[in-house]
Order: sequence, then structure tokens, then C-alpha cells
Amino acid sequence: MSTALTRQLIAALAVTAALAAGTQDAAARAPRGEEAGSCTITAEAVSRVVGYGEPATIAGTVACPGAQAAGQALTVHQHSAGSPGFSLVGTANVDAANAYSFTSAAIESRAAFYVSLERSRSPRVRVRAAPRISLASSPAAGAVLSLSRHRGQSGFSGSRVTFSGAVSPATAGARVTLQREAPGGGERWRRIGVTQADAEGSYAISHTFHAPGEVVVRAVVHLGGHALAAASQPLTYTILRRQNPRLTIEASAGALAFGQAVTISGTAPGAPDATVTLLARTAGRGFAPLDVTGSDGNGTYTFAAQVPLQNTVYRVSGAGTRSVKVRETVHPVLSEAISPASAQAGSPLTFSGTLAPAHEGERVFLELADASGLSFHVVDSAPVGADSAYSLSHTFSSAGSVRVRLAVHRDAQLAGAAGESRVIQVNPASTPPAPALPETPAPQGSSS
Repeated sequence: MSTALTRQLIAALAVTAALAAGTQDAAARAPRGEEAGSCTITAEAVSRVVGYGEPATIAGTVACPGAQAAGQALTVHQHSAGSPGFSLVGTANVDAANAYSFTSAAIESRAAFYVSLERSRSPRVRVRAAPRISLASSPAAGAVLSLSRHRGQSGFSGSRVTFSGAVSPATAGARVTLQREAPGGGERWRRIGVTQADAEGSYAISHTFHAPGEVVVRAVVHLGGHALAAASQPLTYTILRRQNPRLTIEASAGALAFGQAVTISGTAPGAPDATVTLLARTAGRGFAPLDVTGSDGNGTYTFAAQVPLQNTVYRVSGAGTRSVKVRETVHPVLSEAISPASAQAGSPLTFSGTLAPAHEGERVFLELADASGLSFHVVDSAPVGADSAYSLSHTFSSAGSVRVRLAVHRDAQLAGAAGESRVIQVNPASTPPAPALPETPAPQGSSS
């Protein structure tokens, strides 16, 4: 073999050895599955989404066959978006129950963690940092406000409220949306104002409320891109109804479940023993008399146990005048049978229950929360049968935790309704067994 060829062969072997060493180093650096090494280490984030600047907590268990895990010191490694690789960020001790917990430093971007003990490593755990937004108001939350005399006009003591706060991290141009919860709650919000944060992260929005009743408001920040949205703590106010002082009207509730009763009452000052007529209006119709009663010696009247079957506007007339209007919002009753809190990826999970009132063919929707948990979108639906029952089967394609709820959408007669959201743990699909190989017939011997 020539000297030149020998040198080339040696160089090639050196390159091959270097590549092999690099591959082994990379394999050593890469986190292994939870069963790698001699111990099994589990790891989960207590919350996969934390507020900007808040720590993340990683917890799990350790099992070492033939060895004592309790008292061992685990090392915790973290990778943050924008930085290269994983770095050692701390240690966690295994307690007598073979469990551990580790709280990180402040999280300001997407991060991943894994925990190791000698050659054993946990799976990676990912945590996202959501922005934070504060909300204050003038007048302050809890205030009792009065409606303005004319729509669109109000003084400081009226129904106009200025909301302000700050976004963290401070992001100039971040979109801040002011939202009001729909009557009846159910995590249904609608936008009532929008603005942008300045370079310091501050914002302000003013809004005038025109409808009486309890008002629940929150602010939501959107930084754009792939960043999560975040919501402030809600603030609550009471908006008083503007009244005709000669004939007042009040309702015992502003939002009703279908079949629920409401009491309409009020006073006609200076008009004892007056005849008072209750009038009602529904979608597409004018006011029509519904009931008649008389005021007592103080001018007080009451219409008890009124059961509106759809959204209804009430007013009363008597004593030579008529009252302002009172709107009652009616939402359907959506019941849900208890279904499992966990499912398997690739296998259907069934949601069932009843809807009242219901029309055959009306649809019940399964809605999935986005990563921030602030809004929901439809992922499946099923019709309601003639018996007012529904059954909806949905297959989750991938493993992980999902927040879902069931909902019906609003129309002219009824408000929308949504059930309470809940978290379902979707477990990985099981690996199907390998198909059996067909039997191979035994070779037949040849005869001579």
C-alpha cells in the first residue's frame, strides 16, 4: 500500500472515529425516555402555562429497581427559547414517598425541563409564559352606577367607567380588549372596547354602560404571533335602572334558566289601590297585556311567578303613566351526563345529556379551549333527538390535557348557553400488537 493511500485511510478512519464519538456525545446529551437508565423518572409541570416572571414547578416520582430512591439528589436541566441547549439550573431531593418537586427561577419565555439521576432521565416537560395584565377602574370595582338620562350621555356619577392597567412584559402596540361577560355567565364574553398598550405597557379604555344589572368586566391582552393571550382578574359593578318616578319597575333576576320564574314588582307613589297592568313583548311582536293586579295602600304592586319561555321585555302601565322597560334574558338548560375524566388518543369519547327546550335537529356543540384557556372554538357537534337528548362522540387525535365544554348557540328567542368547562386527560394511544404471521406449511419430502 502506498504512503499516500495509507495517509488517506488513516484520515478516513479518524473522521469516522470523530463522527462516532460525536454521535455518542449527542446521544449522551439528548434526554432519554422515562425508562432510560436504571431508574424510572416521571416529570410533569404543575401548570404548563405560568404568568410572565413567575416560576414553574416540576414534580414527579422516581423508581429505581433494586435500589433506594429516597434521599437521592436529582439534577434539573432547563432550556429557554433563544438560548442554546440545556443547562443545569438546580437540584431536587427525593422524599420518603419517592417523590420530588422543583421550583424554577422566573420564566420569561418558552422553556423545557428534564430531570436526571446518574444515567436516568425523565421526559422533557414544556412550560409557556403568558403575559400578565392588570385592571383597575374609576369609579372603583363594586361601585353602584346609574344609567345616563339619554343613551350616549352620562356624567362622572353616571354609567361611564374608565379602565386602566399595565401589560407585562411591556410591549408597545399590544392589543388590549375590554370584555363583558354575557348574562348568565358560562365563560361567554363579548368585546366592548379595544385599545393598544404604550411603550411602558400602560393602557386605558373608557366605556359607557347602557343596560342595567350586574356587570362583570375583564381585560385581555394579545401580544401577537405565537404568544399566548392573558386575562386580568374580573371586576364587578351594579348598574341601576333609570326609572319613571311615578311608576317604577324591578325584576328579581336579569338572566333566567328556561323554566325559572321571575317576580316583577315596583311602586306607584301617591297612587294607592291603583290598577296596574303587566305587559310583555317577545321577538317580532309588540307589547301585549299579560296580567293585572292592584297596588296596595303604599302604591306597591307585585306580579309573582312569571315564567317567560323566551327572551321577554316587560313593562307596566297604571296610574295614568307607564314604566320603563325590563328585559329578561332566557337561556336553555344544557345538562351533561358525567363522562370519564380521561380518554385515549385515537379512541372516541362520548358526551351525552339533554337540552331544554329543544327542537329536534337542533345542535349541541363541543368546544375546545385554546392554549390560553380564554376562548373556545367548535370541534364537533351532534343533533338533539325528539326526546331532547343528545349523544356526541369525539376522537382526540393526540395525547395531552384539553379543556372542553358543551354549548348551544343563541337565536332570536333564547340566549346561548355553555356548560362548565373541564379538563380531560388524553393518554397516548396503546401500541397495537403485531399481526400474527401466517403459518408456513412444512416442506414436503421428495420421494425417490
